[in-house]
Amino acid sequence: MEPFFLLITTRGPIILNTIRAARKAMATRFEIILHSHQRKDWLQSVAEEILDEIDRIESQLSRYMPTSQIARANRLAALQPVKLDPQVFQLLEDCIQWHQQTRGAFDITAGPLLKCWGFTDGQYCEPSRDTIERTLEHVGIHHIQLEPGSHTISFDTEGVTLDLGAVGKGYAMERAKEILADYEIESAILHGGTSTICAVGTPPDDVAWHVGIVRPEKDLASPFADRSATAQPSSVSDLLTSVALTDA
Repeated sequence: MEPFFLLITTRGPIILNTIRAARKAMATRFEIILHSHQRKDWLQSVAEEILDEIDRIESQLSRYMPTSQIARANRLAALQPVKLDPQVFQLLEDCIQWHQQTRGAFDITAGPLLKCWGFTDGQYCEPSRDTIERTLEHVGIHHIQLEPGSHTISFDTEGVTLDLGAVGKGYAMERAKEILADYEIESAILHGGTSTICAVGTPPDDVAWHVGIVRPEKDLASPFADRSATAQPSSVSDLLTSVALTDA
């Protein structure tokens, strides 16, 4: 009988790594939790790439940053066409579509009205009817002209002010979701100020991510399971005051 040798090898336990990263952007705090069997330093680099992308988006969309594309459009688009990056141009096209779908309830030109009522600086006051009517002359999607061929924007009157605050965090979440997909990360959750949430997959030892909502009165939780999703409630954003991020 010929001798034979049996080689037995064993593998150690597969280690699941978890990292958390946070950064202040868009006047709030973004936090991300990632789970993966990849090395922690690799996970950390993915988280940093996502947070860097959020910073980049803010630098493009914030009307409070003088160098942003939106701030530049607010200054110049009534005088001359202003060229935009393709992504920003596409987002504005989407905003116009959402305006139509909501029958005008969603309007990125409502900034002057918010200022009129003191919502932008915290100095709340009820303006006069004359003030409201004068302000409304500068409000409305119909004042915006987008030229797809050149990716330019122009306004047909002075005083129009774009404000993408209602979509900025949601747009950032969509970009974060794309980056997570590029790196094939299957368990992650990201929130911006606890009011805008993106979840991918499930936490390691649970069937769903659990998002806690302090109000309304009922004790409810919304599971985010087996799918990637974003949620940005605008009309009830004042009710969404905290999020419990469960990562087992």
